[in-house]
Amino acid sequence: MRGNPDTAVDRRAFLGLLAAAGGAALVGCQAPAPRGGSALGGDALAALLPAHRPVEFAKPDLPGVNGSAPGYLSYPAAPVPAVRGPVLSADVTAMTPSFWPPAPGLGQNSYYDAVNERLGGAVKFETVSGADYQAKLAALMAARQVADYPMLANIPTDSWHACVHNGRLHGVPYPGQLFPEVLFYRDDVFEQLGVEPPRSAEEFAAMAKRLNDPANNRWALGDVFRSLVRAFGGRGDWVRDDSGTLLNQLEAPWYAEAVRFTRSLYDAGCVHPDIVAGNWNRGNELFASRQMVVNQGGMGAWAEQVAQQRPADPGFRMTALPLFAHDGGEPTYPVAAPTAMVAFVREDVPDDRVRELLRLCDFAAAPIGTEEHRLLRYGVEGVRSRRDERGNPALTPLGQKEITLTYGFAAGPPEAITTTDHPDLVRAQHAWYAREWGHRTKPLAFGLRVEEPPEFATLAKEFADRTADILRGRAGLSEVDGLGERWRKAGGDRLREFYDKALRDAGR
Repeated sequence: MRGNPDTAVDRRAFLGLLAAAGGAALVGCQAPAPRGGSALGGDALAALLPAHRPVEFAKPDLPGVNGSAPGYLSYPAAPVPAVRGPVLSADVTAMTPSFWPPAPGLGQNSYYDAVNERLGGAVKFETVSGADYQAKLAALMAARQVADYPMLANIPTDSWHACVHNGRLHGVPYPGQLFPEVLFYRDDVFEQLGVEPPRSAEEFAAMAKRLNDPANNRWALGDVFRSLVRAFGGRGDWVRDDSGTLLNQLEAPWYAEAVRFTRSLYDAGCVHPDIVAGNWNRGNELFASRQMVVNQGGMGAWAEQVAQQRPADPGFRMTALPLFAHDGGEPTYPVAAPTAMVAFVREDVPDDRVRELLRLCDFAAAPIGTEEHRLLRYGVEGVRSRRDERGNPALTPLGQKEITLTYGFAAGPPEAITTTDHPDLVRAQHAWYAREWGHRTKPLAFGLRVEEPPEFATLAKEFADRTADILRGRAGLSEVDGLGERWRKAGGDRLREFYDKALRDAGR
């Protein structure tokens, strides 16, 4: 299937289902923040969120470890129905983003015909270029509480936080990654050169110098900065010091240390020239061709790269680096709110249609082991997909033409590792999660639904750009010591007051 939800997350894609004449609708993307900003947490937030009721339709081959993602080495042989009866009684028009060539439209796509027949009504997709998508979305209005739908109730509670706006629950989440990005490395290159994964910043620098060979068109590193911030002790955007004072990461010593260390890697020539120049578009290509050996990326890129490269390069191998701390101690990872996308319900939709749209989301959230999961991802077996010798479904040429991530934008199941056509990838991902799950920490604002006042909308990007200038040598390294002060004068102190109150109100 072209396009997977993790890839959509990496590109900041969000669901949008908009009404056609006479139709009901879900509206996607982020809701506008209230003029003064808002924050909700604790019991007030918990009271809005659906109860979590896990279900399992297929036993995983590799069970999760203390809550980590389970893995499936083969696709279930006999999926079972999860949603009974028709889902829709009337058509819905859906506007969805696309970062890949669009599939043939309704009337020219037998996959849509098959799914819509099962739904009992047509979902008519209006595909918009991902770059133009958010500009085309209507503003959000109020919405309604999610009802008790089994597949939606299976979605973990933390994934629902992003669905709350202005003190109300507005929509349905597509669960995302707790670990939003990691450092990937070409383990085939490591093996060839006899290089081991690093366990400290010192070993990371030695690894980079060992891998680096510009004369032979090979550079050690791509973009690695955010991961190194975590290695140097980063705990999220906001922390409290020993006195209880709230600090932004730009004021924290570990941020400056990570900037200085990363700058030293740039100065040593270990970063690919395209990354130095700020050109990110060729990152996957450079990594696939071994011109860049270590690079930061979303977890979804792991499966996507393997799927893209293996047909032409059966020996293609990539793995996520083990987490490490700069001093060689126990690493930590401040996890993200696990929500990839959100489908919002418009306020002018009647209650009966809200319930019907929730059934559509419930259908889309069916996990592996269900007929719904198989249908949405592989179409009708024997037409758009066929089982291989191991019993795993693989898209036929027709399926490759017609099936993209469309219905999947409505909602999704809890995270599971289901790339059954690459069992080595399932084992590697499962092992990484199982090993690193215990290193996760929750940032200070985790579990709060915080909407910043709009006056601060550009502040984070401004200082991310300033940091990038220092890393790439466009600004002096000495400027790192003034980042916090500049941030405070640019509005940071006022933003701190907003967060300090929100966090204290939540008991943090």
